[in-house]
Amino acid sequence: MIKTLMGSIRDYMKVAVATPLLVLGEVLCEMLIPFITANLIDAIKDGTTVAEMLPTAGFLVLIALTSLAFGAAAGVTCSHASCGFAKNLRHDLFYKIQTFSFANIDEFSSSSLVTRLTTDINNVQQAFMMIIRIAVRAPLVLIFAFTMAFIMGGSVAMGYLVIIPLLGFGLFFIIFKVRPIFSRVFHKYDALNESVEENVTGMRVVKSYVREDFEKEKFATAARDVQMDFTRAEKLLAFNNPMMNICVNGAFVVIIYLGSKLIITSQGTLFDVGQLSSIFTYGFQILMSLMQLSMIFVMVTMADESAHRITEVLAAEPTIADPAEPVLEVADGSIDFDHVSFKYSAHAKRQALDDIDLHIKSGETIGIIGVGRIGSRIAKRMQAMEMKTIGYDPYIPEERFKQLGVEQVDLDTLFKRSDYITMHTPLTKETRGLIGKEEIAKMKDGVRVINVSRGAVLDIYALAEALKSGHVAGAAIDVFPTEPLTKDINPFLGMDNVVITPHLGASTVEAQIGVSVDVAEGVMEALKGEPVATAVNMAPVPPNVYNVIHPYFDLMERMGNLAVYLADAPMKEIEVEYTGELADTETRLLTTAVLKGALNPILQESVNYVNAAEVAKTRHIAIKEINSQSNGYFVNSVTVRVRTNKGEHAIVGVLFNGTEAKIVQIDEYRVDFTPEGYLLLVPHVDQPNMIGQISTILGQAHINIMGMQVGRMTKSGNNIMAIAVQDDIPNDIMVKLRSINGILDMKLIHCDIH
Repeated sequence: MIKTLMGSIRDYMKVAVATPLLVLGEVLCEMLIPFITANLIDAIKDGTTVAEMLPTAGFLVLIALTSLAFGAAAGVTCSHASCGFAKNLRHDLFYKIQTFSFANIDEFSSSSLVTRLTTDINNVQQAFMMIIRIAVRAPLVLIFAFTMAFIMGGSVAMGYLVIIPLLGFGLFFIIFKVRPIFSRVFHKYDALNESVEENVTGMRVVKSYVREDFEKEKFATAARDVQMDFTRAEKLLAFNNPMMNICVNGAFVVIIYLGSKLIITSQGTLFDVGQLSSIFTYGFQILMSLMQLSMIFVMVTMADESAHRITEVLAAEPTIADPAEPVLEVADGSIDFDHVSFKYSAHAKRQALDDIDLHIKSGETIGIIGVGRIGSRIAKRMQAMEMKTIGYDPYIPEERFKQLGVEQVDLDTLFKRSDYITMHTPLTKETRGLIGKEEIAKMKDGVRVINVSRGAVLDIYALAEALKSGHVAGAAIDVFPTEPLTKDINPFLGMDNVVITPHLGASTVEAQIGVSVDVAEGVMEALKGEPVATAVNMAPVPPNVYNVIHPYFDLMERMGNLAVYLADAPMKEIEVEYTGELADTETRLLTTAVLKGALNPILQESVNYVNAAEVAKTRHIAIKEINSQSNGYFVNSVTVRVRTNKGEHAIVGVLFNGTEAKIVQIDEYRVDFTPEGYLLLVPHVDQPNMIGQISTILGQAHINIMGMQVGRMTKSGNNIMAIAVQDDIPNDIMVKLRSINGILDMKLIHCDIH
C-alpha cells in the first residue's frame, strides 16, 4: 500500500524530502534555547552584568530567528509536497477509473469511487502533510527534549519517562476501538453519496413521481448513520486530551516536588533554579510533542482506511484488457466482430451477445426508408462508420436530405444499391406491403434487412424465403403483422441468420426513465410558462377565442389530412387563409391543427398541437397564415394550400350550421362532401358512362358506395368525382379503376383522423 501511494509523489519528491530536513534544523535550534536560557538564569543569579549577558542574549535571539526560518521554510515545502501529492493521486485514481469496465464500476459503485476521489484523498493528503512534518518534528522534539532534560536535571527528569508507556497504552487502546468505526463510516459515506447522486441525476424522475419526501428520508437516514458513527469515534477520541493532561501534569507535580526538594537540601549545589526552569521548558516541549503524536495517530487512523480504499482502486485490474498486440490504428471504417461474446456482469447467467460474427466493410451502403426523426439519427451514426447513406422518403424535401448528408433516391435505386436496408416508416395506405417478394428480388445478393417500423410494411414470409435461399444474408425484425408473434405464424423458426425482438423497446428500464424524464421536463416547462414539446393537449386559450375556433378543429385536421394526400411530393409550404369571423380572431391553433392533420399520416412519431410547428420546421416546411375579409360564396371559410416542387393544391372548407364540416372546393373543382371514412377522388374527363364504369368495378369487388358527388371544374370541361366507400380499396381494384379511359388521376384518402 505505502509503495503504491508513494508512486504518486513523483515530481514532488524533492520538497517532500526537504521538509523533514528543515524540521530537523528547526528542532535543533529549539532544543538549544532552553539550555542557553538556563545558563543565562544561573549567570544572573551569580551577579553577572548586563554587558556580560549581551553576547549570550544576542546568540539566543539568533537561534530563535533561525528556528523561525527553518519552521517557515518547512511549512512552505510541506504545503507544496502534500498538495502536489494529492493532485497526482487524484490524477492516478481518475485515469485508473477510465480503464475500468462496467463490471469494475459495478464492483466499487460510482458513489464509492466519488468518495475515494474526494473524501479519501483529502484524508490521505492531511495524513501525508502530518507525516512529513509533524510526525518528524514530534519524535525529534520528544527525544531531544527528554535528552536535554536528563542532561540538565539528571534523575529528576526521569519522571517524564514514566508517562510515556502510560500514554502509549492509552493511545493504543483508543486506536484499537476507533479504527473499526472509521472503517464502517467510509462505507456509509459511500451510501450517503449514492443517495445524493441518485437524487441529483434522477431529479426529473423524482419530481415526476412526487418522491421528494421519500428521497429526503432516505438521505436523512444515511446522514444519521454517518453522524452516529462519527459521534462514537469522537467520544473515544475525546479521552485523548484529558488522558494526556493528567499524565503530563502529574509528571510536572512530581518534578516540581523532587526539584524543589533537591534545590533546598543541596543549597543549589546539586540542582539550581536555572536547571529547574529548563526542565519545565523541556517538559512543555515533551507535552506538546506527545499531543502532536496523538493528533498524528488519530489522523493516520482515519487516513489508513482511506489509503486502503484508494489502493484497492489503483491495484484493481480491468476485467476488459487490451490484447497482447492491440490494433491502434484502423485503415478504414470497417467493423469486424469475430465470435464476440459479452455480458455486462461476470455473475450474469446469460450473455448479452453470444458468439456474434459481424463484418461491415468500409464504404458499404445503407438504405434508409423513412428519413424522419429516427431515420436521420441512423444516418448520422452510420456516416460516422464511413458508410454511404442513401434514403427514400416522399415526404422529406430535398433540402433536408442535403442537410443530413443523405443521398435522395427512389425505392428501386435504394434496393439495387444498398448493402443494408433499414425501415422507419409509419403504416399508411402507401407503406402497407411496401416490401414484398418483387421488391426483395430487386435487392442485391447478400443484403441485410432491418425492420423496426411497422409489421405490415414488410412481407415476412417473402423475407423468410429470401433468407433460406441466401439472397438476403441476414435480417433483424422487431415488428410483425400480427403481434405477439407465435410459433404457429413464425416463418423464421430454426433460422440462425435472423434476429427477432419482441417489440418491447418501450418497456425497457431505459425507455421508462426516458419517458419519466420527458414528463418531468414537460411539467417544469409548463410551470415556467414555456411551450411544452411533449404535451398532448394544446395550451390554454381565452374563452372568447376558444368559443370561436373550437368548432373548426376537426375540420382543420381533416383538411390537413387531405392536403398531404393531394401533395404527391414533399411539402415545402402550407398556407392557411381565413375569412369572415376567423380573420378577426387568433387562429394560430387552427393552423397547428392543419399541421397535425398533415404530418401525422406520414410520421412514426406522434404529432400534437404543441410540437406540430417544431416538427414542420425540422422538415423544412414553411407555414403561412393569411387573414381575408371575403372569399366569394361563403362568409366564413378556410383555404389550405399545400405547395411542393411539383405544384400547388388548394382545399376550401366550411362549417354548415356551425357544426357540419364540408369540403366545398378542391383546386378548381366545385365539390360538396363530408371528409369522413374512405374517400375516392377521381378527376376525369366529362364524358358518358364514367360513373357507370367506376360503380360497376366497385360493385363487382363488393365495395359499398356510401355516397357520390360530382363537381365541375370552373374553367374547363373536366369533372371531379368524390366517392365515399365503406371499406379500403385493394391495390388490384385501384389498378382497374385507373385503366378506365378518361381518368385523369385517382387518390384514395382515409379521411379519419387519430
